[in-house]
Amino acid sequence: PITFSAWDIVLAPNDWIYVFPKGTNDTRISCINLLDGSEVLSDGIQIHGNTKARLHPSGEYIYGWRNGLSPFDAEKYDIRNGPAIYLYESPYHGEHEFVEQPWISDDGQRIFTAQGKIFNTSTNPSEDLIYQGSLGIEHNLWILAFDHNMLRNRICAVYFDYHQEPDQRRDQHLRPRRR
Repeated sequence: PITFSAWDIVLAPNDWIYVFPKGTNDTRISCINLLDGSEVLSDGIQIHGNTKARLHPSGEYIYGWRNGLSPFDAEKYDIRNGPAIYLYESPYHGEHEFVEQPWISDDGQRIFTAQGKIFNTSTNPSEDLIYQGSLGIEHNLWILAFDHNMLRNRICAVYFDYHQEPDQRRDQHLRPRRR
């Protein structure tokens, strides 16, 4: 059992669970070994509470997105040896916001953000989290739901006008397109 409020979790194929705490303070990821039930905290610098997380398809890394801390940014953690180790953040300090929770492509080569921006992923830190372009959606629109089929070279997104109040966001749009 964890002793704090969880904001997000990742169940990895290495028999570990990674629990990202809720809150606005600097904290650590709780790493729970499913084989023996032991818990250790992540290594490296602390993370910000309310970090959303996604497992990379390789099963070797987790990407995290800081929410509620300006500037919004992306981070990478190594989980190859079990407990999470903070590696680095994107090279963009506020230039490209990673707001809400981006999606990682099935092949693990791209990250798509709620603002329609595309970033490269790589095991090489100098090529990881590098801006690659945009899906071409209008500036005031955010992606609410996203899916892709890399074999068919297609993406599909539901997006909304984020300037509208949440109860006014009835006009959601579906946009399928070839990538």
